[in-house]
Amino acid sequence: MKKKTRILLADDHQLVRAGFRALLKEIPAVEVVAEAGDGREALDMFKKHRPDVVLIDIAMPKLNGLEAIARITREFPNAMVIVLWCTRIRNMSCRPYKPALAVI
Repeated sequence: MKKKTRILLADDHQLVRAGFRALLKEIPAVEVVAEAGDGREALDMFKKHRPDVVLIDIAMPKLNGLEAIARITREFPNAMVIVLWCTRIRNMSCRPYKPALAVI
């Protein structure tokens, strides 16, 4: 049996996380291993669970998604990140952190 891709969901809206969890549950090769409601929790959950992929929102409390991504990829350079960008945020730099960053 092939290894499942382990996912960390990070979004401050519980309904958004629930929606992604329900969609990902339908993919046999994917497993949601942790969820976070803010950037600090995302960083902690990444360190604890070491997922293969982080699906993370930009606009979150306590620590925004870009800063969480910067900290995660600094400590774990091979981390794969998919960014959820649902709102238009002015004056926010989306500097490239690494090639493994995807924005949707």
